[in-house]
Amino acid sequence: MPSDWHPIFVHFALALPLVASVLYPLSFALPTARPAAHWCLGLGVVFLWLAVGSGMWATLLADAEGAARQAIALISTGAGLRPCCIRCRLP
Repeated sequence: MPSDWHPIFVHFALALPLVASVLYPLSFALPTARPAAHWCLGLGVVFLWLAVGSGMWATLLADAEGAARQAIALISTGAGLRPCCIRCRLP
């Protein structure tokens, strides 16, 4: 899998649930929108896992040094979320 597919998977993983969140309220007035919302949400989950897998693959193939390698390590370990958890007082 080419490493440049990761941004594509990430954008679909973000866009499809967003579209589903618009279609669900719309389905009260237009019942045919509910199946489309279900499909968007389901495909969003599939693209989420593809984004995670392609991100890990891209990390393995990355030829980065210095600050770029530190940024990859920060994202890979989830330490980038630590300030948010501290601010929100999450464990």
